[in-house]
Amino acid sequence: MKLKGNGHGVIRAQRHFHCFDIHCHWLQVKHEDTLCLKVLSPFATVLLEDLSVKHELVDMPIKEKDGVMQLIHQSKMMQGIECHLDTDEANACMLREATGYEILRKESDGSYTVLATQTLEK
Repeated sequence: MKLKGNGHGVIRAQRHFHCFDIHCHWLQVKHEDTLCLKVLSPFATVLLEDLSVKHELVDMPIKEKDGVMQLIHQSKMMQGIECHLDTDEANACMLREATGYEILRKESDGSYTVLATQTLEK
């Protein structure tokens, strides 16, 4: 087999999330932490592991009252998080047909903790 490329080999970017300060605080993650993404699609629900967190440094004030964030409701909070996937991964989970997704953390015992969910309206 022969691969064609730029002469320096073939690269594949690691799938990742872009999160601002407020998202990292809300999800309780930091730069370079690893999360999982569960894409809910008809007949093609997929769990993707090993998504790196890319913390975008922006000074956004975080206001709390009794430990509860006062900034944005969860459904609005999810709007600022970007997830970058490979085209083949997006096709495999039928991303265009997705009905929702979950951001999860894989625990040391192999179980998953759901950090956030989003239902998509068609």
